[in-house]
Amino acid sequence: MILLKKILKTLCCLAVTIYSVDSFAQSQHEVQQVQEFLTSKDNNGLNAIPSFYAPDSTRGFRYFSRQWLRGAVLYSNDQTNSNREKPLKADNSRFYNFDKFSNKLVSTEDGKNTLNLPNDAVNSFILMDSGKLYTFKKIPEISKSAYFEVMTENDSGYSLYKHIITKLNRADYQNIGYGSTGKKYDEYVDAYEYYVVFPGAKEFKKLSLNTSSIKKALKAEAKKLDEFFEHNPGDVTEQTLYSLILFLNNKTGI
Repeated sequence: MILLKKILKTLCCLAVTIYSVDSFAQSQHEVQQVQEFLTSKDNNGLNAIPSFYAPDSTRGFRYFSRQWLRGAVLYSNDQTNSNREKPLKADNSRFYNFDKFSNKLVSTEDGKNTLNLPNDAVNSFILMDSGKLYTFKKIPEISKSAYFEVMTENDSGYSLYKHIITKLNRADYQNIGYGSTGKKYDEYVDAYEYYVVFPGAKEFKKLSLNTSSIKKALKAEAKKLDEFFEHNPGDVTEQTLYSLILFLNNKTGI
């Protein structure tokens, strides 16, 4: 009887062992099949990392205007005494726009075929938008390649220029499971720099939109600055800066 029980116990253990081995072999076979599928061409990209969002369309704008504009151009090969004396050439058959991102003037005749005018070929240009004229020019004292928007210009006094700097901030969205960070869209972002060129056009200073920066750059005009800011308290804006230069040139401003 005892011998019979030992034989039955041995047979049960053997059956369990055979089942386990068979199950392990079947499991290994299934794993191998899955691995072969994921590395084959039949999975239609199912092994690719999934994208949890579709990028939104780009925001901001790389051009000065959202439409083509009439304008006039001063080309570098025009031979006269100085930049300010050179005549601008208006071409009624062409339209223009300013690519702020690449610092280039763009031209077209039909709105379809465009021409990027080489930076070294254009000294200055004027764009007319909704009846208002915008003048851009190179200021060699500040930069030999960048175009500056003319805010006010005076041959015997102070001149004020604005430099538009456009950068492209790429989408950096991340889904990290318990939350998300970043933006889903690329975005063109504008920043502005302001420069004052002193009488005689041999010296310039970079200005920020605050009184301390202005007073530091224009130390020689301390009394006039105190008078101006007494009548113009509060935050300094672009319009404030423009009015200040007019005031220093004895035109208006207060």
